[in-house]
Amino acid sequence: MSTILGYPKFKAFSSAGVPLAGGKVYTYVAGTTTAKTSYSDRAASSANANPVILDSNGEANIYLYGGTYKIVLKDSSDVTIWTMDNIQGMDGIINYASIGDYGDSLATAIASIGSTQKTLIIDKSISLAADLTIPSTLELKFINGGKVTIASGKTLTINGKLEAGLYQIFAGSGTATFAQGSVKEIYPEWWGIVGNTGSYDTAAVQAAINAGKSIKTPIVFNNTYYVTTVTCGGGNNQIIKFNGHKLIGVSSTPNTDAVFQIYTAYSKLYDVYVDVNYNTNYKCGIRWYSDASCTSGNIHIDGMAIENSITGLVYGAHPSGATYNASQSENTIVHFRTLGVERCIYLDQPNGRLYLISPMIAVNKNSWVGTFDYTTSYIIYNYASDGGAVMIWGGSLVSSEFTPLTAKVYGLKGENIFIYGATLEIFGTNLVTGDMTIKDTEDGGVNGHGYTYFELGSGANNIERKLILDNVDFFRPTDYGANYPEPFIDMSNAPAMQVHIINSRIKEWSWYQNTSVGNRPCIKGGRPSRFYNVLWQFSSGTGADSIYNIDDYNNKITTADVNGSSMAVAHDQAAKGDWTFSTSGGAGGYFCGNTTEKPSGHLASIELKDDAGVDTNITSPTGANGFKVIPRQTMVFSARHLQGSTGGGKQTYITLLWYQYDGSASATVSTEICRFDHVGEFATWGYIFVPVLVPSDAVFAALVLSNKASALSYFADLKLN
Repeated sequence: MSTILGYPKFKAFSSAGVPLAGGKVYTYVAGTTTAKTSYSDRAASSANANPVILDSNGEANIYLYGGTYKIVLKDSSDVTIWTMDNIQGMDGIINYASIGDYGDSLATAIASIGSTQKTLIIDKSISLAADLTIPSTLELKFINGGKVTIASGKTLTINGKLEAGLYQIFAGSGTATFAQGSVKEIYPEWWGIVGNTGSYDTAAVQAAINAGKSIKTPIVFNNTYYVTTVTCGGGNNQIIKFNGHKLIGVSSTPNTDAVFQIYTAYSKLYDVYVDVNYNTNYKCGIRWYSDASCTSGNIHIDGMAIENSITGLVYGAHPSGATYNASQSENTIVHFRTLGVERCIYLDQPNGRLYLISPMIAVNKNSWVGTFDYTTSYIIYNYASDGGAVMIWGGSLVSSEFTPLTAKVYGLKGENIFIYGATLEIFGTNLVTGDMTIKDTEDGGVNGHGYTYFELGSGANNIERKLILDNVDFFRPTDYGANYPEPFIDMSNAPAMQVHIINSRIKEWSWYQNTSVGNRPCIKGGRPSRFYNVLWQFSSGTGADSIYNIDDYNNKITTADVNGSSMAVAHDQAAKGDWTFSTSGGAGGYFCGNTTEKPSGHLASIELKDDAGVDTNITSPTGANGFKVIPRQTMVFSARHLQGSTGGGKQTYITLLWYQYDGSASATVSTEICRFDHVGEFATWGYIFVPVLVPSDAVFAALVLSNKASALSYFADLKLN
């Protein structure tokens, strides 16, 4: 604290005893004519002019702060009335010193003060021409107007406390660094901001961020800053608080990387806000990446907004750019949003994952200046492979401003995109080139212009790839159903990919629109691996208001009428449905029409009989016409079985034949599920449950039921789930 000169105010009189109106009080360093600042308040936050001009009562607030003073009193005509030297307040004696007491030299002050606990007042511009460390025992207090100009290549290391307001205290191209705990917050204003003028605020903002590296001290924004590019990088444990303010991009150089770059680890950023301001010199608003010096992992961002940019966030490499294959993982953004952005998020980080919680991502023209190209737009494009992924929980993904276009427009693109509980409002096509999961959507997906909703790219033509739609609603306006026959899912380029649709409703894509796929609802070029509890709803035209319930039908083996109900005679060898009959070892063998053996409550059974010396086979459709299976998954074959013959030597076999996506045989040609040696007749229907591991290259399977040596068997409820 400072000491007041006079009580309660300094008051001066002329030689005639009249209040010295307009009098002048000069303050100097004791014993010199070097000016020394006095202050108008006890906190010494407001410096007085020197001299202090007395009011009409001859009074003024004059506080002496740090060190000793010489006081000279003059009248309004500068005639000296008196001089007093070595005036010093008690606080000044114990705690405070002024930089002026040490010839305006920080080095001299440190040498003189030593290890004594002291607050050093810097109330004027001083220079630093060599590296210098401020000890932990010395506190620096900058008064507005006081600053240190640090020479190029030199560093001021501050280990003690520092106190300053929102004004410039550092100048020059040298560096100021802080010890952990030396300041509570760091402000760009300490390096001098200039706003939207020719020199801009890049240097000040970058210096503040650099000063906060690895010391867990928040960098706090208090203004909107105009920058070319600033980078949070090269150090861990950084904290940056945008505090409701933003960075505005002002680069005039084409192909500038980004307004804001991130490559750091174990850092926290709050309310990150970047406005590219329609500046097409930028490749993107924010780029988040790893390099050889730092892998960008374990970063938490609470709030991120990007406005008015062709591309919003690039995670990893730019399109066609070089990637650094680092572990850029465990990174989270809560509440990410875009406005006026053509391409919202592009990811190309082969070994990186990004987690988005409650984002509000929109392809949105806003008041875009120049060309806004919907045909190159997208919400999310994950180009990465080899582990690169984006995972989304909640929020909203929107690309709803499209007008009808002849060229395709896209919502989601790429692979390893996993969405849970989000609202989808996508007018366009989702291009799937690898694994994609959409689960528990709110309000469903919207396709407004008749595009194929999911198009599987050729890169997805692999049985290891999966598109999973689980507990979702997808719909499009009713007037597009009749005018646009495009399928809901086009598998033409990736027939090997696994498509699972579970507990979902698909509305206004009619099941009958694409005749090339028979009765499989609006799936072109292939067959889904699994349907379970799917409603296909079409509200106009043929089949109006019909709802189609498909319960695992691809894996039920119920497509043949082999129970004799439509047989002209009791026994024949004609194909039943799409099942076939064959014999080996001689003539004989039949489909049999003994319907009395059908189990109660079941619609069909298969009766398999052969004559002596004949082996009989009944085979479901084979090759690419077989039923879908899931590679590398353990599935369960189940059936009901009744054995209708006696005597030893008779046998019944159940075998699965495996096929690849193109219909060719799997490397594992077949798997025998089980066999029965007939040693007596079963009086009641028994159950069969056998786990089966699907080969890694198998997409289709066929079932073969075989009898040998005059066996007789009945089967019902055949499934492979």
